[in-house]
Amino acid sequence: MTRMELFRRHFPEGHPRFGKEQIDSAEVIDGEYVEGSFDSYLKSTGYKPEDIGVSPGAVKYREEQTAYLKAQEGKEIMDPSKEVSTQVVASVVEQIMRPMLESMGSLMKRMSEAVEHIATAQDVMRNRLEALEKESRLNTPVTDTQARYLAAAARDKAVDILSRKGVTDKKAVTKLAGMIRKAVLLRYGKGSMREIPRCEYGVAMSQIESWNKATEVARIVFEARARQEEESIHETAGT
Repeated sequence: MTRMELFRRHFPEGHPRFGKEQIDSAEVIDGEYVEGSFDSYLKSTGYKPEDIGVSPGAVKYREEQTAYLKAQEGKEIMDPSKEVSTQVVASVVEQIMRPMLESMGSLMKRMSEAVEHIATAQDVMRNRLEALEKESRLNTPVTDTQARYLAAAARDKAVDILSRKGVTDKKAVTKLAGMIRKAVLLRYGKGSMREIPRCEYGVAMSQIESWNKATEVARIVFEARARQEEESIHETAGT
């Protein structure tokens, strides 16, 4: 059987890559054999490679190539990186990461507790500062000028109330002004206008301006008119 007949039998429709001259070349047969083109033909016919014109060198090369590929396949099977399953990897990662995550969780918990302690301490400090500031304001009395303004406002208020009642008696004015000042001082538990907290100056002034106790005013007016009548009687008797 010539190489051409062998090729035509193996490739009944012809081989587009090779002409007659190339098919007659031993290199073509060796190349096709090495690439495995005749494997099915050899298996089905029972021929040996040399029966179809394959050179001993090509047979040896094919055997070496096959042995090399099998050796490489064996290495890949024995390669631990190829055999490790996803579950094994996940288990290893979990074992490595678990202590780290537990440490991070514990650290975050301690940090959270520390932040809460700091926040609580800040609240306490803020409350103390506010209380201290309030106490400082309450313990800072009005100035001498402000105290005089408060006393003058109480007297002016007394004059205004009594003048509307037709009373100009100085004793009545002094007494009513004293009652107004006393009402203001009772609000703060102080003994004099000078002791009123400076921050309460506006409040005290408003209290003076809005003071108006009808019963007290009526009593003072009554006393003033009684004194006025008594003085009139003495003046008449003297004449």
